[in-house]
Amino acid sequence: MTSPADGTESVAAPLPGETHYSRDAELDERFYDGVETAFVSDITGIKDPDELKRHVLQVQREVYAIHPYPCIRLCNFVKVKISRFPIYKDLLQLGRERPGVLFLDVGCGVGHDTRKVVLDGFPANQIIASDLHPEFWGIGHKVFKSTPESFPVKFIASDAFDDTFLTYSGIIATLKSLDTPAAGSEQPVDLSALTSLTPLRGRVSVIYASSFFHLFDGERQSELASRLASLLVPAPGSFIFGSHIGRPEKGLRVMNITQSGWFSRIPWYSFTFYTPPYIRRIF
Repeated sequence: MTSPADGTESVAAPLPGETHYSRDAELDERFYDGVETAFVSDITGIKDPDELKRHVLQVQREVYAIHPYPCIRLCNFVKVKISRFPIYKDLLQLGRERPGVLFLDVGCGVGHDTRKVVLDGFPANQIIASDLHPEFWGIGHKVFKSTPESFPVKFIASDAFDDTFLTYSGIIATLKSLDTPAAGSEQPVDLSALTSLTPLRGRVSVIYASSFFHLFDGERQSELASRLASLLVPAPGSFIFGSHIGRPEKGLRVMNITQSGWFSRIPWYSFTFYTPPYIRRIF
C-alpha cells in the first residue's frame, strides 16, 4: 500500500499468513530452539540440554515481563544474528587494525550480539551498548552468567530521540560543528564516565542496529537514521548495519504490543534502512 498524497503513512492490510501479536500473547516454549541457543551454552558452560532450556525460558519470562516484544516471545533475544552479515568481518578487521576505533550496539537488548563481537576479538573497552530498557542489560548478565566486572562493556540507558542523551541539530550542521579525528587516527576514549551518546558524535566508526527501525513510522525512521549518522566518524569506512522487519509495500501495521514511549503504529518497510538520500551521500 502506497502512502497517500499528503505524505502521511497508510495502514497496510495484513499479508496472508502474517503472524499477529498482542501484548497479551502468552509465551510458547515451542519457539525455543536448542541449536540456536548453543551460543548461550558455550558461554555459560551449561551443557545439559534440559537445564539450558529451563535457564533460557526462565530468563525469557523475566525479559518479557519488562516489555513484550515479539522477538522475545520468539526467543530471538538469545539467537546471535550480527555475525551473519557479510560486513561483520569488516567490523572485526577495524577492531584489529585501528586502535581506539569505537563500536556502538544500539537497541542492544540483553547484549547477545555485543557478546559475540567481544568473543570474536573486538576490544571490549571500545564498545558501547545502549537500550531504552536498562533492565534488559542487567538480565543479560543473568542469561550469560556474567558480571559487570567479567563483561565490562560500557552500557548506557538512552532514548535516541531524546536530546538529553543525544544532542542533535541536523546531520550536516552537527558534523560541521565537530572537531573529529580522521579515520585511522582515533585516540583511545575513556568510556567509563560516559552518561550519554552526545560526546560520541563524529567518533563512532561502526553502529549496529537490528530489529529497531521497524518500531517507528517513516518520519521517525528518517530522524533516527540522521541521529545515528551524526555519531559516525565522517570518513570512508564508517558504516551502520543491521536488519529490520519489512513488507513488500510501504505502509503501517497496527500492533497492540506498545506501552508508554513506543509507537502503536509500526512501519514494515521492504528495505533495511529508511534512510534519506542526503545521508547516503555523506561518505
